[in-house]
Amino acid sequence: MFFEKDGLGLEILDIFLINRKEEALRTTANRPFSVLGYRLAGRAHMYQNEKTYTLSESKLLYVPKNCTYSQDTRGERVIAVHLNVSGAEGDELEVIPAPPQAKLFFLELYRAWTEKKENYRYACQIRLMQFLMELPRAQGALDGYLHQRLSDPNLSVAQLARQSHVSEQYFRRSFKKKYGVSPLQYLNAARIDYAKSLLLTDYYTVGEVARMSGFEDANYFSTAFKKRVGQTPLEYKKNNCRTMQVDAAAKREGA
Repeated sequence: MFFEKDGLGLEILDIFLINRKEEALRTTANRPFSVLGYRLAGRAHMYQNEKTYTLSESKLLYVPKNCTYSQDTRGERVIAVHLNVSGAEGDELEVIPAPPQAKLFFLELYRAWTEKKENYRYACQIRLMQFLMELPRAQGALDGYLHQRLSDPNLSVAQLARQSHVSEQYFRRSFKKKYGVSPLQYLNAARIDYAKSLLLTDYYTVGEVARMSGFEDANYFSTAFKKRVGQTPLEYKKNNCRTMQVDAAAKREGA
């Protein structure tokens, strides 16, 4: 995301509350400033380089300067922050997951800007930078949510996308861009890693470990485990528990 780059500089030029009625396709090009918009209401479709971005309520959109794109809407209400941005190259639109507090933040930011109290520009700029710094924590919250729900066999990519407040299509694309694997591959890998730790306790059967790791089918669990680890769960349990016992005995003898 544009705000995660080192050396980023931001300057707020203006903040607007935009109300648009239904609008046919229109094209924007060569705008000499960037825009960060928060959608309070309404839907829109953005088109750029044969990609389609579907925007609904509670979405953040970043539009770099000199970016060419088209859009149509059935009506929308958006708070738009016009920016000078330095240190972030690129000309592609970015749809960014918005945390639950984003709506209140942008409403208060707009109010502070329009009231124009003493040092309002400086205050708004500091608040925006702080908000952007907090955004990566939203991904951290998602990671926590995912790992807390590993044992739930019904945990789905659709649920993870809703937790991130983005469409499933965008979630899949952005997740793979960040982690290098699909959300489902990441989820299965996390479940297998958790299963390995359970097996090493030597307290549970393979079937129990499968259920505790979110696999309803023990046979599928064994197949997925062997594909990732190179051993069946039972082989992994026997080999590694034996190794741990030998190591423990050696430590006792050397003590």
